[in-house]
Amino acid sequence: MAVRPALVSATIRRALDRGWAPHQTGNAFTLHLTEDDLTEAMNGRPPSYVIPSMRR
Repeated sequence: MAVRPALVSATIRRALDRGWAPHQTGNAFTLHLTEDDLTEAMNGRPPSYVIPSMRR
């Protein structure tokens, strides 16, 4: 799966919405995402997976 800037920023927004405080010290913040979460983050487009060995 390609990780592009739009996905990174959408994931950061999701983490902030779920309580991540990036300037707070302490344990790491764990964010669990489902494929539906990724679809919603990408404005309704399902994630596309690129498998290099499958290219023609």
